[in-house]
Amino acid sequence: MKGKWVLLFLVIFFRIAWGEGQWQGYTYPPIRVVQEKPSRFFLTDTGGYGGGFGRGDPHFHLSDVDFLNLEEGWACGYGGVFLTKDGGLTWERRKPPGDWIKIKVIAPAEVYLLEGHHPGGKGRVFLWHTKDGGENWEMVETLKDKMSGYTDMFFRGKEGWIICGWNPSFHTSDGGETWQEVNFDNLIGQAFRLAIPADVGDNGYTIYVWGAVYEGGNWVSRLIKSNNGGKSWEILPLPEEILFQPWVAMCFPTSRMGWIGLEGGRLLFTKDGGKNWEWLKLPTERRVVALWFDQVGHGFASIDNTDIYHITDCLYETNNYGKTWQVVLSGYKQLNAFASLGPGYLWAVGYMPSLVPVDIVAILQM
Repeated sequence: MKGKWVLLFLVIFFRIAWGEGQWQGYTYPPIRVVQEKPSRFFLTDTGGYGGGFGRGDPHFHLSDVDFLNLEEGWACGYGGVFLTKDGGLTWERRKPPGDWIKIKVIAPAEVYLLEGHHPGGKGRVFLWHTKDGGENWEMVETLKDKMSGYTDMFFRGKEGWIICGWNPSFHTSDGGETWQEVNFDNLIGQAFRLAIPADVGDNGYTIYVWGAVYEGGNWVSRLIKSNNGGKSWEILPLPEEILFQPWVAMCFPTSRMGWIGLEGGRLLFTKDGGKNWEWLKLPTERRVVALWFDQVGHGFASIDNTDIYHITDCLYETNNYGKTWQVVLSGYKQLNAFASLGPGYLWAVGYMPSLVPVDIVAILQM
């Protein structure tokens, strides 16, 4: 209980205006902090209670999280859509349980929410929008009956991207008033993940998209890049031993530096914008589910810990760009997504793998 009050004091004390919405990365002066012990996380949940067989109100699997500032944050998952106004210590439900996949907050009380039903198909993927903190939600009619996939979503300011796997993806540059179908210059036939770094060049912002192309009778993984906000695209070289892997994790804190998490606890690291890659390895054979890095090599990697009969370490930390790792969290925990507002401010969400999975919120303690 004492830890909660200490964290609440820090959240209120450090009320810093970080801007309305963030790119995946966050740029700041390259000050390196030497750290030997692993970071500590305060673990909580969104307030579910009870158990199975129709009793109580258990809050299930959380799939995504995003924060506008040190107080307002949003999380979504099968248990509902949740809002916090105290940095993640307490949450209130703003939408009932459903197939809520991705969530992005772009301004105070303004949120985009991606709903995706399985199996997919046209008419089973929807984009919702609220401007009043979730009191009212409107479906984005311009995308109704058009989307069929729901693999990734990104918003900042008036720029928005929805990545749809085997199906057409969409982009807006006017805050969602209009949407254009994206074909990525026909360089990929499938699109699964995107990363947009913090820095912006003379020609616009950089985008990395992980997808696949059909070659020689098989699907082959491919990474493409745009240096002008999606107007044109180029293919980036990948190591030849890369197999078809649709479900990867990506984090690019700058336009030149990024990590891609793959199967078997393996990662790819670039420091020259994807021209060259270095193989890295986590101390696990599990798939990398989520990544977060800053530009001075401090990062976290969450791995697949969903097998309730073989629970293992679930979260690793590095302070040297991924060359070595140490365990941060273990046990019945599965973290699916990170959100950050700069150095020292990080949240993660997921759930406790069990017969009645209860959601988890992990808050980095300074």
